[in-house]
Amino acid sequence: MWQTELKKILHRLNKALYYKQPVNSKTALAYFLIKCVGAVFVYFYSTAAFKNTFNYGVPQILVHNLLLVIIQIISRSVLRTYLSIKIHPLKILKFVWMKTNIVVPFLPWLLKHTTPPWQLLLIQSIIIIFWPSDLPGVPIFFKNFPVFK
Repeated sequence: MWQTELKKILHRLNKALYYKQPVNSKTALAYFLIKCVGAVFVYFYSTAAFKNTFNYGVPQILVHNLLLVIIQIISRSVLRTYLSIKIHPLKILKFVWMKTNIVVPFLPWLLKHTTPPWQLLLIQSIIIIFWPSDLPGVPIFFKNFPVFK
């Protein structure tokens, strides 16, 4: 009895239009890039600079990256989340994108003229603070993905 009802419900669900929505590849790629690209420079590229330029060892690089993670937690998670209570999340993301467009053209010059390690930490901190990520607009991004995929 209940098995036939379940089969009917599953049959109706399979025929529903919202169940067959395709995942937009542009949206998926854009979300992937927003989520992952910033960490490539901040953590991986800078490791080679620390080894070659500043003669850092592995423990010193780990401590440096720990400081960056603390800055990232404070700036992205806590600050942007509390700001989104008063300001719409898309306005926060727009502000972050505008600041990124101001900072990025100066990065090659800043990296070329970095002499002590604390200057590279400051540059990395600025990148982490102003790098566009999905916070606080995660619900807005997820609204564009089909739920049943």
